[in-house]
Amino acid sequence: MKSYSLIIKTLILLLFTSEANAWTEVRDFNFGKSGDIAINPTSGFNDLAGASKIVRQDDGKPTLEGQSAVDIHVRKGETGYGSWGGDMYFPEYIHKGEELWLQFYLYIPADYEIGTPTGYLKFIRLRNVMRSPGKPPKVTGHFDLLFQNQGSRGTFAMLKEGESNVLRIGDSVSQPIPRDEWVKFELYIRLDNVPESQGGTGVVRFWMNDELVGERNDIITLGTYDLKTKEVYEDAYFTRVLFFTYWNRTAPKTQSLYMDHVYMTNDTTQVRNFDENGNPFLGEILNPALTISWDAPVTRTDGSAMNPDEIGGYELRYKAKTATEYTYIQIKDTSTSQYQIADIDDPSEYVFEVAAYDTQGIYSRFVSASVN
Repeated sequence: MKSYSLIIKTLILLLFTSEANAWTEVRDFNFGKSGDIAINPTSGFNDLAGASKIVRQDDGKPTLEGQSAVDIHVRKGETGYGSWGGDMYFPEYIHKGEELWLQFYLYIPADYEIGTPTGYLKFIRLRNVMRSPGKPPKVTGHFDLLFQNQGSRGTFAMLKEGESNVLRIGDSVSQPIPRDEWVKFELYIRLDNVPESQGGTGVVRFWMNDELVGERNDIITLGTYDLKTKEVYEDAYFTRVLFFTYWNRTAPKTQSLYMDHVYMTNDTTQVRNFDENGNPFLGEILNPALTISWDAPVTRTDGSAMNPDEIGGYELRYKAKTATEYTYIQIKDTSTSQYQIADIDDPSEYVFEVAAYDTQGIYSRFVSASVN
């Protein structure tokens, strides 16, 4: 019986992970009070944010929309590791052939000093993990997006650790980074261990205020092998995005910049605009997502009780009241009781329901979910 149960569980796992579930998340930092650490799994950072604090509009601090933003603070002589900036977990891992769009806003004061002895300052990192059956997951070289030192001819650069040189993009003369105002940044990346220029699909694009800064199709975007032993792994994926997190050779002075409204998605239906070169991108998106919340259903469809420790995941469904078909979203994180959905104009005209399924794949009844 135990082996049969194990087979069933394995088949369920394979079924759930064989294709990507579409997801969208908005982290708007509209929570807490001034001075609170900006950690909140639905509206802020997940971790590594000990020095990142909530600031509010009524304190005279820069905020983009809503009531608050986050102060990304670093002290002179420190690297800020583990506390400068923060990270955000993806609801689903992003695998080979899949895409990520990431949009966010920064407010960089005029006197903010961007500079390191290396010539570059990392501000986005995508964490690259690999896995093979029977082996523990292994972290390999990350994908980094960097500022070039202020005063340089260029503005940004990208790097796949251990697998590429630093590739510079941007021009500080024709497209300088604005200061003392909110600036929108957007990153698009398609994951592949073979660049598009070599017959694969790996490509990266980066925009500033809806204008393309640069595109590279000659860079490996996903690592699939051990950089030391060269052992190839069967699966590779991104698990999270890290903002800032480490100042190479320590910060030159104590200073702050501000971030607000992070929008991240792997859902192509959310990408409805095109830049001047015909590339699809998020573009003008600044709509807060709905937060759908629920209490865990406790009864299976056969009438038996489902205990919380038996839950293997949730399935959220929603539709317009006038529609006949639901949109379904599978949520494998059993610790959560919330999910964000973007682009719902009037939630009162929609029906939101959730069901739980156990580790054997048996579902509960669908029950009503709440809109926050």
